[in-house]
Amino acid sequence: MLAYGSEKETLPNEIERDRTTGFPLLSEADGILQLILAYLELPYSVTEHGCGKKASLILDYLLKLRIPAYGLARGMALEPDLSPTALIETDYRNRPQALVAENPLNSLCDLKDERLRRMLKESAADVEEKDGFIRTGPYILRHDPMVQFAQARSHIYPILWFWDPDKNRAIRMVIDPSLHRQRLFPPEEVRTLLHSPECLLLQAPLLGRFLLDPPSITSEQNKKINSILSKKALSSDDLEQLSYEDHAWLIREFTGAEPGSLGDPETWSYANNLQGWDRDQDQAQYNHTGKGESLRILRKQLIEARQEKRGDAPAVRGRLRDQVDDAQILSIAADDARWSARALAPLSDVTMTVVYFNALMELAGEIKESKSVLRLLEDAQTVHRFRGLGVRLRRRVDWLAECSLDEEGRIDARALNDRFFKASQETIRQMNAARLAVCVDSVGNLHGLLIKAEDRDRLRQGDFSLLQQSIQHGSHIDSVNNAGRFDGRLGVAGGIEALHTITDLTEYFNCPALPEGNVYSHV
Repeated sequence: MLAYGSEKETLPNEIERDRTTGFPLLSEADGILQLILAYLELPYSVTEHGCGKKASLILDYLLKLRIPAYGLARGMALEPDLSPTALIETDYRNRPQALVAENPLNSLCDLKDERLRRMLKESAADVEEKDGFIRTGPYILRHDPMVQFAQARSHIYPILWFWDPDKNRAIRMVIDPSLHRQRLFPPEEVRTLLHSPECLLLQAPLLGRFLLDPPSITSEQNKKINSILSKKALSSDDLEQLSYEDHAWLIREFTGAEPGSLGDPETWSYANNLQGWDRDQDQAQYNHTGKGESLRILRKQLIEARQEKRGDAPAVRGRLRDQVDDAQILSIAADDARWSARALAPLSDVTMTVVYFNALMELAGEIKESKSVLRLLEDAQTVHRFRGLGVRLRRRVDWLAECSLDEEGRIDARALNDRFFKASQETIRQMNAARLAVCVDSVGNLHGLLIKAEDRDRLRQGDFSLLQQSIQHGSHIDSVNNAGRFDGRLGVAGGIEALHTITDLTEYFNCPALPEGNVYSHV
């Protein structure tokens, strides 16, 4: 989402890559983050069940940017004590290495605010309010300054390989806006952001298995691993040669996890260590786990060949591409992303409303102090403060786009096809939600007007003269085939959003919405 991202005003037109490996250059790191923040509907929150789905959305988007699948991975931060005693302890203060993240919602507004709760009831279909938290579907949002991962005891995040031409080496970076929205960061920094200096860090290639990440093992962890492996006459030097069964045994011994528990790697999929509420999806992910395991060694070989400037690098890259194709990684990643977007929709709607409400509350304060709203557009820092007003607009575009998807996931709402009519219905729904008077003119154009109550009767009786004395803004909802989510829809959704913001100011903050003259606004 656009809320609370960087203040940069432009997005990169293309991602520059290393010709030998296909990895993006390290200089592209910030540009990639800006693209993620601008074009993905990532809920502005940290919550159980959400991180793995966000990772799937980010990974699929990176693949669509033509970043190679072998240059991507999932990372997992795992609490080091998963014994039965630790699993029943729900107070993170009693777990010395509990994963705990700063709650981005805490600084925005009070989740107990009655105006916010009323807005949530109107904007989100599945919301349960209790003292101190809001539940939507399987997700729980809290106002606490810190949040833990009480059920999974883990956090999933995407990893991306870059090429640094100055130092002639590959560099791994984590891209996780839930933990850090300003920059990408090295995997080891996950421990700092999760306040767990001794949590285990594991890594899985796309469709691979989560294994301990040798470069990220701390000295204390190395001592314990050597002690465990000595039972089988092995050491940490043998870590990468362990069979998967021995590796799973090592993790269970290290964490104290029982077989079959969430700390047992033999129950994990390539996506996470915690099964969700969709058993079919869980089983499909489990069945695909291991298909991408060969990428781990081949990627290492490619990096070594590139660093040593060997002539076999193109051949290794060719084998990597073949493995990606054979495992159908791109299509499975796309399926994961579509499922994740649907599963995250309730969370997206609620967090969108919270972020929007915070910005609206600030705007209402400015208006009530008789300050000029126009001046808010003249300063980059001020504009940044009110970017929360854009999150619902981004969501509107997604709602319209989802109505326009064909069976293959492409956008096709060309005039008068079935998806065009669905998009028309969605447009009417959004206009109604914005408290606009909606009508259709003689040639089929949709109009949503912000007018006084007495003028609505004139409109119902077919008096379209009101359309002639209004400020109009809009676009089209039919589109060029597969031209992208923003084609036409941004203009329509932008007009609705502007008027909805005005009516919300009246509804929730008693700020007048309509001018005293006879000039109205309509989309």
